[in-house]
Amino acid sequence: MPGQSETPANNPQDLLKRPRFILGEKRRQHYRDRIYREAEGKGRAPDYVGVGAQRAGTSRWHTLITAHPDVVDVTDPTGRVVKEIHWFDQPLAADTTDRDQAYFAWFDAPEDKTIGEFTPRYLYDLWPIDRLAELAPDLKIFVFLRDPLSRLVSALQFYDQRGIVLDRDAVRESIWRGLYSNQLDYLFQRFPREQVFVGIHEIGSTRPTEELASMYRFLDLDDSFVPDGMDRRVNGSAKIEIDERILATARTLYEADRPRLEAVLPDVDLSAWT
Repeated sequence: MPGQSETPANNPQDLLKRPRFILGEKRRQHYRDRIYREAEGKGRAPDYVGVGAQRAGTSRWHTLITAHPDVVDVTDPTGRVVKEIHWFDQPLAADTTDRDQAYFAWFDAPEDKTIGEFTPRYLYDLWPIDRLAELAPDLKIFVFLRDPLSRLVSALQFYDQRGIVLDRDAVRESIWRGLYSNQLDYLFQRFPREQVFVGIHEIGSTRPTEELASMYRFLDLDDSFVPDGMDRRVNGSAKIEIDERILATARTLYEADRPRLEAVLPDVDLSAWT
């Protein structure tokens, strides 16, 4: 009707977004199931896993780490490069133990090459940390943190861009993902501090070459290698208006969490955050 406001259902861009997202999830589950069925005797433990945080530069750093000539990409059964395996998304499956062992099948690489994955929700979900510690106690862990309020805004923009409804569950999860102190405390109960690389998004963005060299050293790689695309932006998102009341609630929670986070990370400079 003339004058009637356009609803999201009538917006062609929104009609395109959600099916692509759902199909991506189904494809990922299909390949997880296929790897599980074909896993016996294949692969090995990963050398590293990036566990978080979402919207803190994990895609960028994954791209740069895997650009190193001594690092091998993970690929799915079609040969497509995979950053996020999401192997531990379902914690209560009846065949959890067998599936955990099948995780190694993703890392079918020579022993003289470095291989790993980044699934940013592992840190937030917590139980994947337990599974990883049981399966690969010598694993090296990457954690990237971003000013939590900035991370929240970026996450909600990212969801909106992909047609994900910003309902109470999506918003609540996005807020809680930024409460880092308990997540990191739990991680350090499972892995020694020296096996965890903690990067700060704002610092890495201002000196990416130095930060990447530190990551290469952490993985015992030649840190003199400098890949192309050091300044390339990955997974940007369009800005949207976010209710100030949501931001005020999040800000209060994050301010209360800051001293706890500083106690968990006394060796990390958080002064770049407002």
